Amino acid sequence: MGGIFAHELGHIIYSKMSDSSFHNGNMYWGEGSASWAAGKYYLQWQGYQNYESAIKEIVSSKRFYDIKNIYSETYDPAKQRDVIYLEWASFIDFLIDKYGFEKFVVLSSLFASVGKELITKDGSPLILGDDDELWKAFCKAGGAKIHFNNELELAYGKVYSKNFYDLKKQRKLKNKIIK
Repeated sequence: MGGIFAHELGHIIYSKMSDSSFHNGNMYWGEGSASWAAGKYYLQWQGYQNYESAIKEIVSSKRFYDIKNIYSETYDPAKQRDVIYLEWASFIDFLIDKYGFEKFVVLSSLFASVGKELITKDGSPLILGDDDELWKAFCKAGGAKIHFNNELELAYGKVYSKNFYDLKKQRKLKNKIIK
């Protein structure tokens, strides 16, 4: 019970820190951040001592998911949710350990802004909720997915001078994850 409470409290902390709802931008970043913020309570609730032991067990049991940006992946959340949350928390822990907490805060703020504003075909900004029909058409055409993926990728480059895949590769090498 303490792990669930700590995770949900992590969402509140993340929302206050990034001045946004946790699901803006990259949903898994928000879930991973909440799991990371819950720290040992979340790990113990999941049955692990630390992120290293969690990742080792996930890899050895062939449940390793290989995290991706949210808008470009398909998944079955009921089967993989806890694994995905742990992998994101481990990735966030790696980034904070290697690059510092301040960069985590900056990236979280950039992610929180993704999706608040979109650009329409004529170049004018589309604020979510302003025009529901235009928003639905934009999403149906795949524009939202492309926009979100591009913005999320740009955010990693702005903060870390590396793209998501290079950062993920660094984490895999550090944790000796071969895939």
